[in-house]
Amino acid sequence: MKKIRKKTLFALCSAIIFAIMLFAVLYGAAFSRSEQDPGDESPWTAESPLISREYGAAIYQDPAAVKSLAIDCSDFEQTHPESDTEADPIALSVASQSERRPTGIDDWYYSNKLYLPMIGMEWDIFFDEEYIYRWMDSYAYPSLTICDRETGIQLYEALITTELYKPTANNAYLKDGILYAGCIGREDAPSNTCFMFAYDLENDRLVWRSRDKTYNTSNFIVKDGLIICGFGGTGLTDYIYQIDINTGEIVWETQILSAPYLLVESGEQLYVSAYEHNYIFNMT
Repeated sequence: MKKIRKKTLFALCSAIIFAIMLFAVLYGAAFSRSEQDPGDESPWTAESPLISREYGAAIYQDPAAVKSLAIDCSDFEQTHPESDTEADPIALSVASQSERRPTGIDDWYYSNKLYLPMIGMEWDIFFDEEYIYRWMDSYAYPSLTICDRETGIQLYEALITTELYKPTANNAYLKDGILYAGCIGREDAPSNTCFMFAYDLENDRLVWRSRDKTYNTSNFIVKDGLIICGFGGTGLTDYIYQIDINTGEIVWETQILSAPYLLVESGEQLYVSAYEHNYIFNMT
């Protein structure tokens, strides 16, 4: 008789505990739904990109807030605006030069403990202090999306008509509404190929365009008013270029022995992985 009473009491306690837990779960779910429903205060729909959640409420981005434009590189002519300031070139001196081993550039960079601001399996996402960039191959030409790094809000989508075959590196830079990027085509083309350009995204106009055959590296570096990039190829002379960020003019060039591929700045040194060689330059 005592055993039956104990079992009954145990079952009753278990049922009460279960009921309390069930009430808590249902109340929490109902509270969460009420918090997530923005009502008339939110103009965006559930189909809009989800930006973030604040106190359980979903915040959506207005698709109309993204500025979309097409940048037709084929019409760009070399142009250099006047500037009140001139960038001083950075002196590059060779600290180390070695033949590139078959293991590839990754091992060399990792062994030197270098940092590349690239993420994703294909390096298709990269970032700087202010923005996150991503190349998309969903169109006939590559599309570049630019988002605010702090908020994640997408600001621009630029369809760039270029034969860009290396969209998976940090080869775009946005500053004060000006996009700095490159148009890469065939190295042996007679003209209108492999150049840097600056484009005003807000006013949809070209600011400057460098001369042909100055850029086909996977990335470039912005430092002290300069864009450091490179160009080279089979049967061509290979260079590291320094371009004035305000005018697109070349202010310095450094010849190397094979086509440069990827550049990384670390401390006061510039690391360059080329087709057949690896370089370390001191920058002064």
